Amino acid sequence: MALLEVAGVTVRFGGVTALRDLSFTVDEGSICGLIGPNGAGKTTLFNVVSRVYDAEQGTVGFDGADLLRRPAHAISGLGIGRTFQNLALWPGMTVLQNVMVGGHHRTKIGALRAAVRWGSRREEAELTQAAWEALEELSLADVAYHPAAGLPFGTLKRVELARALVGQPRLLLLDEPATGLTQTEVSELAGVLAGLQERHRLTLLLVEHHMGMVMGVSHKVVVLDFGAKIAEGTPTEVQNDAAVVEAYLGSEQ
Repeated sequence: MALLEVAGVTVRFGGVTALRDLSFTVDEGSICGLIGPNGAGKTTLFNVVSRVYDAEQGTVGFDGADLLRRPAHAISGLGIGRTFQNLALWPGMTVLQNVMVGGHHRTKIGALRAAVRWGSRREEAELTQAAWEALEELSLADVAYHPAAGLPFGTLKRVELARALVGQPRLLLLDEPATGLTQTEVSELAGVLAGLQERHRLTLLLVEHHMGMVMGVSHKVVVLDFGAKIAEGTPTEVQNDAAVVEAYLGSEQ
């Protein structure tokens, strides 16, 4: 059953069409890879789902809710989490504090007060416990009290993932999580994502240029080119699609 339903979404920036009549679904409890050359519209779609951008046309449904009618601040409360291409962490805060911020929508104390541990003792204790569980699951407990600044890039990527998990998302949008990682770290991340999806019954929508990782963990792959969908199917079907090969490698002329 589809958890996310993108239907006829079009986004334009001036004379540039970033997304053109895009439609696809993501089944609950699955991993869907969203791929395409640079500029294909992948991050634009993420920004539409998370309400950073408005769509000129189309609808985005999430478990029956029309996301395009919801404000950006309400998205996390619906059960949608996100990581970013570029790290969005507070360098001077500890890893634990950064992770706790991800659960602010589950409390009444707000993001900044959660980060500096102000608020009711019960909510603070619950949020701290949730953060510790995420840190332990992602093998980050040993750096919990270390400032984010100065930690290895691969570690910071896992910190951002832990922060997203604390929000208890049903749908997690992962925007190029393997960027900047070594080959070993990419392989480890693939195992981490597959494990998280299975243990938490998460639904993952994954934007990534590392094709080996995408094809290895995804149940379905959607391919964009110049803002339009050119292919959709299993990893094997997509890899053998002539339109996909041409989009990535160019036609022979």
